Amino acid sequence: MLSLVARGKVTNPMMYARDPHPKRWAYVGAYGANQVRKYFRVYPPPKRDAEREKA
Repeated sequence: MLSLVARGKVTNPMMYARDPHPKRWAYVGAYGANQVRKYFRVYPPPKRDAEREKA
């Protein structure tokens, strides 16, 4: 996947640089933050080894 990004074959449509409107970039920032929140909610971080040994 990273090789496709490096070659420019795959892009993120939210990162369209030719639209400099501040309201749109605020939306892009909120969109990114919500994606991070969503994945932390769905995929919680793994427990550390010490916590697994106690359980």
